[in-house]
Amino acid sequence: MTIDVQFEFQPNYMKLICKGIFDGDALIEAYEHAFTLAASKGYGAFLADIRDVTGGPPSTMDRYDGGVQFAMLQREVGQGIAVAFVGNVPLVDPERFAEVVAANRGAFARVFTDHDEAVDWLENEARTGTSGRGWR
Repeated sequence: MTIDVQFEFQPNYMKLICKGIFDGDALIEAYEHAFTLAASKGYGAFLADIRDVTGGPPSTMDRYDGGVQFAMLQREVGQGIAVAFVGNVPLVDPERFAEVVAANRGAFARVFTDHDEAVDWLENEARTGTSGRGWR
């Protein structure tokens, strides 16, 4: 696998830290593991920190496929778990195309380029479940 993953456990959310060279399949595998671990430990949220993932940028089709796969994975494994992604441009698309694709398929996730903003959003969702989408 071209992506190394580590987990940190915060009071209100779990953090997945990814490092390595961009590989969409490896990231989906890491997210699946994170959903399973978060659910088993009772977390309603996790932060996927992909700031140290290099390479890419993903093509528009890669972003589309990633959004579709993430939404399916969240529905199957991580339903009820809010996810914030934090990464850097160009890996993170400034237009948030993958986020839009995933949201259109029922996913509950947001993409950020600012770590503190991602944590603030995630902690608010983990604490209050104010998404209005039936989570928590």
